[in-house]
Amino acid sequence: LPRFSQNLANSYFWAAIRLGSISYVLLIPFMFFIIGLVGVGPQMLTIVSFASTAIYALILRFSLVLPGAAVGKPISLRQSWGFTKGKLVPILVVAVILTVLSNLTKVNLVPGYLGWAISVLLSWFSFALGISILTTIYGVYVEKREL
Repeated sequence: LPRFSQNLANSYFWAAIRLGSISYVLLIPFMFFIIGLVGVGPQMLTIVSFASTAIYALILRFSLVLPGAAVGKPISLRQSWGFTKGKLVPILVVAVILTVLSNLTKVNLVPGYLGWAISVLLSWFSFALGISILTTIYGVYVEKREL
């Protein structure tokens, strides 16, 4: 097993706090927008889906602070934004894929315990995929690795 490092754990914790704070700053106006649209109609679901995916893409641009902290090379939110400048389209594609997968974890097609087990499995896969994508984005845009 890898050796536990309190410094890396603290760095990751504070990076997560900073990322969570910026996420809430982005999500609060969106939530007021959603509350204002309640009862407007089913066509709003499409608008809400597109808007939430766009916000997800913006959060992904800031998320490079997490793998940076995990490898002991912390970066700021501003640096994370700078590393992903001009890369919104590929990040938006990733956000769409992760949003679809996230929504699939909420659909219960199979009733009972089997449906619950499938949902847990899809949630774990979505989590693992999200972490893999973050580390890949970090490697490509920060460390300048090839895919």
